[in-house]
Amino acid sequence: MRWLVLPAAILSGLLPGGAAGRAGETAYYVDSVRGSDDRKGTSPQSAWKSLAKLDGVQLEPGDRILLKAGGMFQGCLTPKGSGAEGKPIVIDKYGRGPRPILAGQGKVENTIRLHNQQHWEIRNLTVTNTDGGGWNDKGRVIRRALYITGEDAGDVKHIHLKNLEIRDVRGMYRFKGNQTNGGVICQVTGKAKKTRFVDMRIEGCVFRTKSIDRYPVVVTSSWKKAPACEVVWKNNTLDHAGRAYIVIPADQWPRKLVYYLDPEVRKVFPLDKTAAPVSPLTGRVGCEDVMSELAARLRRAWHFYEPTRLRDGQWLFRHSPTHKEYSLFSGVYALGTFGELRCMGFTPPWNEDDGAILEKWIAAMNRHIDPKDNLLKGPSGPEAPHGSVVSKAGYVSNGYAWQLRNRVFMAGSYVPPVGSMTTEDFLRDRKTALKWLNANRMRSSWITRVIHNHVEILESKGLKPNHDGMLEFAHSWLESNQHPRHGYWINPHINSGLFKIMISYQRYGWTINRKKEIVDYVMAHTRGGRFHGSGCSLFDPMHVLAELRLRGFDYRSEDIDAAVANSALTILANWDEKTNWWKGNNWSGKHNFGAPLNLAPLLLDQPYMKISTIYNWRETPIVTRKKDGTIRRNKVVYQTRGFAFGG
Repeated sequence: MRWLVLPAAILSGLLPGGAAGRAGETAYYVDSVRGSDDRKGTSPQSAWKSLAKLDGVQLEPGDRILLKAGGMFQGCLTPKGSGAEGKPIVIDKYGRGPRPILAGQGKVENTIRLHNQQHWEIRNLTVTNTDGGGWNDKGRVIRRALYITGEDAGDVKHIHLKNLEIRDVRGMYRFKGNQTNGGVICQVTGKAKKTRFVDMRIEGCVFRTKSIDRYPVVVTSSWKKAPACEVVWKNNTLDHAGRAYIVIPADQWPRKLVYYLDPEVRKVFPLDKTAAPVSPLTGRVGCEDVMSELAARLRRAWHFYEPTRLRDGQWLFRHSPTHKEYSLFSGVYALGTFGELRCMGFTPPWNEDDGAILEKWIAAMNRHIDPKDNLLKGPSGPEAPHGSVVSKAGYVSNGYAWQLRNRVFMAGSYVPPVGSMTTEDFLRDRKTALKWLNANRMRSSWITRVIHNHVEILESKGLKPNHDGMLEFAHSWLESNQHPRHGYWINPHINSGLFKIMISYQRYGWTINRKKEIVDYVMAHTRGGRFHGSGCSLFDPMHVLAELRLRGFDYRSEDIDAAVANSALTILANWDEKTNWWKGNNWSGKHNFGAPLNLAPLLLDQPYMKISTIYNWRETPIVTRKKDGTIRRNKVVYQTRGFAFGG
């Protein structure tokens, strides 16, 4: 994971020391087990018990705050005062044993807080700030472990953080103004006097990134054209567990360039993978790569399901959690989104151990099955495809609708009921196939479905896909209809003439001709250097490029990577920060979730999922349709995190 690698440089300078007063160099001891707030606190034998006793102390240069090893100290530490040159104020542990833990418990905004204070050294502590809750934003506010700020203060010197463990920081995911959660957040604010950190060192610290929300470390400044500081970052450890499993350490990036997002100006910028993630746009230190940025949002998206999972039938059939009308495609959109996220390694809010909830959902689904033909019922709406037939039972009976609503449940092939569109074999012989293909040449999605339907019919009879030669006949027909200059098949629209037909080429391993022409044609349709839209127009072109990349075709790879990385901005532009879902808050934006599945093979050379598996869960289905049409729950083996998943 590429969180933070900072330049090892120090700017030196002079600033008058801390406040004058007593001689300083006093040690204050705090023992959470044997201490007492009625004592003096100036020796181990007279140690205080709580951090609150430090609130009334004006610290002087050379003073020390010493916390008993192995202790648990709850609340916040907001000490007063500054050290001086050669006489820093130190927070450290005393005695033998593990690091003392400072725990904000999610009840305070910052567990440790410094503002316009200098010459401080904080070391040998574990710092947390969580109430132990999950990832849902509801009711959450900003939370940090350490928050260090400078505002209209000039040079703020000598902030050293050493041998700290930062973990378990939970707060709201989205920004609040220019504020954010994190482990160590160092921020320069103000506009009246140019301010910066000088001699800031972060050394030997461990950041448990899996439990830190949102950033492990960030150093940033309101002075856009002046870096917030120069930092020594040395011998630190980020556990790289990450908030999502598509994130990889920077030194493992397969490409020379890593693309980062500067959240202050919402722009993407590239850096060599050996460089520190410092934004050349604003001087912000600690930017995240675009995959990390997207992954953090995707993990949050699971909780959009929470309001719907217990409501009878709603999760499958309704257009959104709050929508009152049934929608034809809602089931496949909701399930397709779920499948796309799960294939990236995300664990859902409920899992196998939450069996009662899933059993209730399955029972609800079974109540929507028509006993006449064992199909799921789902009232038709204005979104029904052209030519659909709505039965009295309320479901659309043509094969397209059957596939959409029912095949997502299938663990294996299942021949559609007699009378549906896909039961009729339009490729049963060469004469019929040629007539049908020529008549429907502009309906690329129909061609893809009919080819696959023919293969499924053969397989249901125990025959091989090309048993009668019709699969190869359809392939030859497509080859003869590929555009010689642009590479698309039949239909010039990228999401039809390239994306839809590419599904068949991928599924059956067919050789792809005119690859350069395809790349040039797709890249010609970028806008502002990125792909656009909020659904197919964003997802489809990246899938086409990803499939070519997965086949080892690297033509224009740098151009493609730049366009794909910038397309992360399109995804973020469609993100609703309040609901952690796509704007519109309905299931039909599922292709936005699929887009990172294509960013991963293009930017990371890691094929997490092929398009031919997005619309069903054949590999490890959560539920299965039994022969009598009812749905049963399977013992799901969740996909291995980071597993290269192909269809």
